[in-house]
Amino acid sequence: TEGRLQFVGYLEQFGLKDVTGIEIVGEKTPYIKHPNDKNWYGTTIPWMSHGYELELTPLQILNLYNTVANDGTMMKPYLVSEIYSEDGETMHFDPKVLKEKIASDYTIKQTQEILKEVVLSGTARKLKSEFFEFAGKTGTARFDYGTNKEEKKYNASFAGYFPADNPVYSCIVVIYE
Repeated sequence: TEGRLQFVGYLEQFGLKDVTGIEIVGEKTPYIKHPNDKNWYGTTIPWMSHGYELELTPLQILNLYNTVANDGTMMKPYLVSEIYSEDGETMHFDPKVLKEKIASDYTIKQTQEILKEVVLSGTARKLKSEFFEFAGKTGTARFDYGTNKEEKKYNASFAGYFPADNPVYSCIVVIYE
């Protein structure tokens, strides 16, 4: 049980149990199983390590990649930096730190290298660009469990950031079915 609690504790440390707080109505609270849940099984940790048996929005997943790109500092996502009104008033939005450090510098650097390698020689190698280097991870999730259909249905995704060595932008692409 201690190892299970430690695993879930790391997911919490990475900020995966928290909403991002973005000013968009309807952000869903992430769902991450707890070892005391009645639906915790012997296969839960391996499945969770692949992204199954937990629920996060694409923005919440992207925020984790932003955090890795930002050397472990988790920022609150925002869409605009300023809003100008007709009467000359300006609303300014400053970046806000949600978590100062989600992991050690060593762990973050290792993760950055792994995400670069995914693009150079891994599952995203066909996405590689001759114009700039980027880092990220592909994903595939089956979503029709519990059906007896012969043809399985999947969602595919890629989340990452660029340039790989001095990130400025990040994105997530999700293709449903």
